[in-house]
Amino acid sequence: MRTKPRSHFFALLPAEELSQGYYNSTAALEPNDQLNPSTIRDWVQQAFPPIEQPRIHLIPNRQMSVELLRDFSRASKHTWRVIPVEVGNEIRWIDPAGFPLASCQRPENWQSEFLHKFDFELNSNEHVITSNPYL
Repeated sequence: MRTKPRSHFFALLPAEELSQGYYNSTAALEPNDQLNPSTIRDWVQQAFPPIEQPRIHLIPNRQMSVELLRDFSRASKHTWRVIPVEVGNEIRWIDPAGFPLASCQRPENWQSEFLHKFDFELNSNEHVITSNPYL
């Protein structure tokens, strides 16, 4: 018979202690009120300070010149949401459906994490990618 690893056992202790603290603080409430999501939310907000998000120290270039990989001359719109895909020393800019729209040399300050922290938009008239941080 397999037993749970010790690390799993120790991970449960804080959760059990936290839940006991919650039930102790709400002991005067009816059981249904103890399980009310608003009551739980209020307790969490009181018991735990908000986690500060670290500031982004590195940011991509505000604008990057690109080479278009498609003919946009007949397109009715000229801005496209794109996603960077790193291929060696190059970045290929694809649309959400996976179609390659543009490419450029990888900027020196480029970080792979930018994919998760910024939105990118291709302006096919100006041949540039612009970046904006997620809210």
